[in-house]
Amino acid sequence: QVAQHALPTPITPIKNTGCFHGAFSYEDYLQDLTKEEYDNLGSYFQEMYDQKAPYNAVGLDMTQEKGKISGNISVAFRYANRLDDGEFTARQMSDTQAIGRRESSFGGTTKILFTCVSDDELRISTFDTQGESYLFNMVMTRQKL
Repeated sequence: QVAQHALPTPITPIKNTGCFHGAFSYEDYLQDLTKEEYDNLGSYFQEMYDQKAPYNAVGLDMTQEKGKISGNISVAFRYANRLDDGEFTARQMSDTQAIGRRESSFGGTTKILFTCVSDDELRISTFDTQGESYLFNMVMTRQKL
């Protein structure tokens, strides 16, 4: 019931973990479509496919202080034809995981789980408010300056 109630208390003492701050990104491209799959795309998507534009793109910027994590997330669906910007808050539950909630610009709240893969990789999983279905499950990489 993370989306409806206060975040729980961490289960272990929190250590500063490098992956719970900074900017991360993820891009997904349509690749190697068959001629039939390509022909079934609308003209807009064929053009984006030809330009090698991302099918989905996610940008995440987060800060962490004493186990409290906050930030912004932008999700572009299907070649940025639809953009969802929103804020999130989370609480670090262990050295490698944090759990929280995200407010969507389309309205509504989703549950969010962050898992550190390394200091430069962060797995993000989001669920509907009932926790019944995955919305996203991807590994994001730290953006290099």
